[in-house]
Amino acid sequence: MWSRWFLCYREGSYAIEKLLSADMVAIAGVAVEGLTPPTEKRHWPKPHHFSKVLTVSHNDSTAVVSRAIMMSMELIIANRAPHDVIFLDGSLTTPFIYFNQAWYCKKPIQPSPFQKESGNNYKKRRSEHE
Repeated sequence: MWSRWFLCYREGSYAIEKLLSADMVAIAGVAVEGLTPPTEKRHWPKPHHFSKVLTVSHNDSTAVVSRAIMMSMELIIANRAPHDVIFLDGSLTTPFIYFNQAWYCKKPIQPSPFQKESGNNYKKRRSEHE
């Protein structure tokens, strides 16, 4: 006799917006439940996700490192899912490929100097108003 399986699917995405002085990188990993009618018992009240928006200096390696971060977010969500079956896109070697490419990229990604400057200006302005 088949018991009901509780399904989870996880997916990730990243986007790079090349601006004049820096790159904005948005990275996210999300997991959603697959419900089996008629019970529709839920483990999670809503979809789980990780997301991060970064400002980095222009670099050719930004896409490679962003893919690896996206994949790590997806794997963390998959590891934490209490479901019986977790669907992964790609093959089982895809995470290893992305991590290897990011580890051996030619130039490391540096935070944008504008990000650091704007954060310090914000703190300074905030302390002046308090």
